[in-house]
Amino acid sequence: MGRVWVVVRQEYLNKVRTKAFLFGTFVVPLLFAAMGVLPAYFMNKSVEQSGTYAVVDETGLLFGPLGKALDDSSKTGERLFSLVPEPASGRSREDLKRDLGSLVARGDLAGFFLVPADAVEGGEVAFGATSVSDFQRNESIHASLNEAVREVRISRTKLDPAEVKAVLKPIPLSTFKVGEKGEVKKDSGTTFMVAYAVGFALYLILAIYGGMMLRAALEEKTSRSSEVMVATIRASTLMAGKIMGIGLVGLTQVAIWAVLIVLFSSSSAAFMPAGSQEILAEIGITPVMGLFFVVYFLLGFLFYAALFGAVGAMVSSETEAQQAQWPVTIPLLVAFIFMTMALRDPNAPLVRIFSVIPFFSPILMTVRICIVTPPWWEIAISLILLLVFIWGAMWIAGRIFRVGLLMYGKRPTLPELVKWIRFG
Repeated sequence: MGRVWVVVRQEYLNKVRTKAFLFGTFVVPLLFAAMGVLPAYFMNKSVEQSGTYAVVDETGLLFGPLGKALDDSSKTGERLFSLVPEPASGRSREDLKRDLGSLVARGDLAGFFLVPADAVEGGEVAFGATSVSDFQRNESIHASLNEAVREVRISRTKLDPAEVKAVLKPIPLSTFKVGEKGEVKKDSGTTFMVAYAVGFALYLILAIYGGMMLRAALEEKTSRSSEVMVATIRASTLMAGKIMGIGLVGLTQVAIWAVLIVLFSSSSAAFMPAGSQEILAEIGITPVMGLFFVVYFLLGFLFYAALFGAVGAMVSSETEAQQAQWPVTIPLLVAFIFMTMALRDPNAPLVRIFSVIPFFSPILMTVRICIVTPPWWEIAISLILLLVFIWGAMWIAGRIFRVGLLMYGKRPTLPELVKWIRFG
């Protein structure tokens, strides 16, 4: 056992002293945070500029209501759409598009609306501009058109438009999560966010550190240092030490991230808007969630590290490793795909089955626990099966590692691999 800890210590110190570890621990989280926050910020940021838009209103009814609805929809409070009437003058729809398009191209107009005579009855309205990729502006224009048409339809009846709007006024909806003991807590989607973040983090960590184990095994093989090492310790001991050392590296990184998140949340709460503070207060990360995250991370890592380590011992180059690792990577991708189903319905039959299968349970069961705690016996079954599969994966990987470390050249075929396992 002492030799294992020597390998663990060496592997751990070699990894945490590298610049790659520091970069991955402190810089990569900032990059991911920026990737999540900045796109959302720019998507919600108003980029609309005021301009003149020609309106061909063949109904003779929508020009005024459309202008009012567009003004009401402005987020900036300024008038962004200055509408000017444009007579059809007997021109066809295609001729109007061509003529008005020329004016837009020259910069005389910012855009145009073609409102057909049957627009109030449901006819299609055309909108043209130099850019129609701003989906928020398109949705705002669509909503304004619906509002204008609705106002005209109401005016054709004997009903008071103000009374109809009051009847159709939407009501807000608050969502609350009910706990196992009947406790009620406000939840405006924070459970979904936490569960998705946890599932994505597990997928990313298992993939990254599994690949690290593959490269560690490959380095031992290609550097020929293993030939000296196996003269003093068993190959299976060397592999166990490497798995444990890299696992501690991952645990250290996760612990640093957790501390940074807590420090950031506590220090930035005072500078956040009131709405953001409420969201932080709603995020219910319990000690149970944290415990199961660590448990499933460690067990999932041990399982996948053994598989990736076996792949690293089988191959002789990075190119071969990229091809050979797919059978191990695919289950992680499948778990990530099924995670979307677990987020919506954590108790769906297919999700419950997949969450106890060791290839998928580290991600799926953790996500389920974040949303609605599964029955204890399902968690117990998933943990027992995962432990059994870890033992089996370690045993198989140890035999492959023992033979593969000293084998060079062509990657073994499946029958040859079976022989390695049987006689390794």
